[in-house]
Amino acid sequence: MMIACAAQGGRDVTPDAVDWADIFFTAPGADTNADQTIQGISEPITLGFSESGGAPNTTFSYIKNSGSPVTITFDSTTVSMSSGDTLHFGAAAGTGGDNFTVSVRNETDGDTTLDTFNVSVS
Repeated sequence: MMIACAAQGGRDVTPDAVDWADIFFTAPGADTNADQTIQGISEPITLGFSESGGAPNTTFSYIKNSGSPVTITFDSTTVSMSSGDTLHFGAAAGTGGDNFTVSVRNETDGDTTLDTFNVSVS
């Protein structure tokens, strides 16, 4: 038997687990992964994004709540998320060869990594 307890009125900035899928496509082209819903928080959090591996030919963006894509500048762009908000990512490239890993960090919770996923453009 599993029992979950939450502090009454406590500050919770750690969302439930999220798992964005990898993005693979052939250039020229574009692709996205599926929405993940941010849940389990009691106040808005700020997410940041970093990459490793290099993405010189790929435009990378986030899409919050089915809105317009926002181009990400890694290690600079952030987005504020509230409980119930959705988020997914898109990539587009005119030429292939980029292979990189994206890290989604919760800046509100000490830069904790929420998820990592791969982007591969052939």
